[in-house]
Amino acid sequence: MREINFYLVVFIFIIMFFGIPVSYFLSHSISKPIVQLMSFMRKAEGGNFNVRYQEKRYDEVGLLGRSFNKMLIKINELMHITERQERQKRDAEFRSLQANINPHFLYNTLDTIQWMARKQQANDVAEVVESLAKLFRIGLSKGRDVILLKEEIEHIESYLTIQKTRYRDKLNYQIEVEDSIKDKAVLKFILQPIVENAIYHGIKERRGPGHIFIHAKQLDQQIAISISDDGKGMSKQQLLDMRIALANSIASTENPEETRNKKGYGMLNVQARIQLTHGEDYGISIESMEDKGTTVTILMPILNEPDQEREQ
Repeated sequence: MREINFYLVVFIFIIMFFGIPVSYFLSHSISKPIVQLMSFMRKAEGGNFNVRYQEKRYDEVGLLGRSFNKMLIKINELMHITERQERQKRDAEFRSLQANINPHFLYNTLDTIQWMARKQQANDVAEVVESLAKLFRIGLSKGRDVILLKEEIEHIESYLTIQKTRYRDKLNYQIEVEDSIKDKAVLKFILQPIVENAIYHGIKERRGPGHIFIHAKQLDQQIAISISDDGKGMSKQQLLDMRIALANSIASTENPEETRNKKGYGMLNVQARIQLTHGEDYGISIESMEDKGTTVTILMPILNEPDQEREQ
């Protein structure tokens, strides 16, 4: 019995002698990588997202470390995106601040100039200033994107009055609008880019006086506005290129820096706005003959209330 007890004590002693160091070694080998990983996590928690877990392990701790690295990379990417967006937002706010004009100050200044011109009997100057005031008043429109057709017509009349003062007898124009659609809603600034195109690429380049005809009418539940000129017109290739550009207008306007200086950019912009708002069944069609002139037709659905369209 004593001998058994002696061997038992010796056995326990041997186990303790070897077991404790082995246990410590095993515990340390397991806890050390976890402690290292926790150290990296504390650094990341403190705001250092550039730390990385470098141990090449293929156990659970290694898997956690690699997942931790992926998470930090993703956080860094999101932070860079957020910083870039914040910079762009600040730049946009700064540009907006630079471009901000008090409308009342502008109108009052133009009214003052108009009054001074009429006092000096400079009626031509007064007429141009009055047209410019209308142009700005409708153009600003309290930030609205949709206005009444009669407002859009008034805007283009003001624009043509100013251009008529510059080109004199070389530019003549006529505008006809059916009464039934004058109070219908349309997108703002759809006529000026096209009329401007007709002046600079049609009327200006022809010999002798030129004419621009604007006609707006109702077709079932649609509004059709045609802008015709008897200017230089387009060659067959130019017409084909323009039709292709119109068919791809939305993609073109997504890269404005590349297309802004191209001929017809304003028309492409109008086409993209109409199709993004109303769908691809609506928009611009164009016909042209070299040395004969060009006709651009805008087709849009009839909208009753501008406010209602803005809410959609």
